[in-house]
Amino acid sequence: MKIFPLIIRVLATFAALVPLARSAESDLKLWYDKPAGEWIEALPIGNGRFGAMVFGQPENERFQLNDVTVWSGSPQPDADRKDAWKDLVELRRLIREGKYDEATGFANSRFNGPAPYNNSYQTLGDLKFTFEPGGKEVSGYRRELDLSSALVSVSFKADGTTFHRQTFASAADGVLVHRMVADKNGAIRFGLKLDRIERASTRFEAPDTLVMTGNTGDTLKYEVRAKVLHHGGKITGSPDGTLRLDGADDATVLVAAATNFVLDYYKGYTGGDLSAASNRIA
Repeated sequence: MKIFPLIIRVLATFAALVPLARSAESDLKLWYDKPAGEWIEALPIGNGRFGAMVFGQPENERFQLNDVTVWSGSPQPDADRKDAWKDLVELRRLIREGKYDEATGFANSRFNGPAPYNNSYQTLGDLKFTFEPGGKEVSGYRRELDLSSALVSVSFKADGTTFHRQTFASAADGVLVHRMVADKNGAIRFGLKLDRIERASTRFEAPDTLVMTGNTGDTLKYEVRAKVLHHGGKITGSPDGTLRLDGADDATVLVAAATNFVLDYYKGYTGGDLSAASNRIA
């Protein structure tokens, strides 16, 4: 997916949502008058493979990113017991007769493989915004998830300026899209970073993109890209792998990710194309 068709699709989507003012209430909306204080309170978006939990903080916004393939460890060749099928008739009999405790013990002893199961699902990382909304006092705050459109919206007023932010996940393009506007020109300014708790490094790729790469410890590698589109203002990048946008009239951040996972036992579940992240927003 090249950037110009993607931009057209993104702009068309947001055109259908303009104005960004509060719409009529619906039974399909979850809405709140304060930001999420912890992960369980954040609002989810996703396309089935790639998603995020959106916290809705006016100044220090966080998108906790997830990819369905990001697991620790490596494939276990002994995970399956090769002759388990021979005991299936007996297991079904125990279940049919209501002997559930006995069936559980039988299944654990006859069906579980000898390999230890110690892998776990992991976070892909965090996309973090440090906004300067123009004033510490925030009023009229609202965040919502519209289940009918799969759209997360945040709006508030600070220092006489009204800010609107909207986020959705595109299944067609494989990206997360975050749109920011204000009712005053030049009011959009923020710092942006990508990070992860371990095994990750981030670089600024001129003129407008952050790239985070790393691994989960053994075989799984990943790449995350965040590209900033904007009208007005200026982007600067830092050696520490962050970027800053100042004085923009509006901005849209496209986030894409890829891992080297492939659903193929005989390839060791590796061999996926990490450049897919770049291709989605390049």
